[in-house]
Amino acid sequence: MEFTKKQLLTFSIYELRSIGKKIGVKAPTSLVKADLVNAIINVQSGLVKPYVAKRGRPRITTVVERNFLNIAETNAKKDYKVNVIKIIDRTLKKVREELIEEFCNEKPKETKE
Repeated sequence: MEFTKKQLLTFSIYELRSIGKKIGVKAPTSLVKADLVNAIINVQSGLVKPYVAKRGRPRITTVVERNFLNIAETNAKKDYKVNVIKIIDRTLKKVREELIEEFCNEKPKETKE
């Protein structure tokens, strides 16, 4: 969500710092309110690239999202394999039924003696 300068000025400094962290303002806790509002507007408008911290532990949401995606991918592969096996099983069952039906419905050929 993009904010206007008027909207940002109505927020408290703590809310602005939280917004600044989320959108990529560099060191939002060290800025005063007016500078923080300008920094948020600059990042939103594209004048300044969002800052990505290169140090420290990754945010917990990032780790959780990555783990969730890995689990989802693993489950998708398992589901794919199970579905392929089910399709093969159904196909073999149909072929087997067709062969049995064909074999049972055939009239015996008369042999000449």
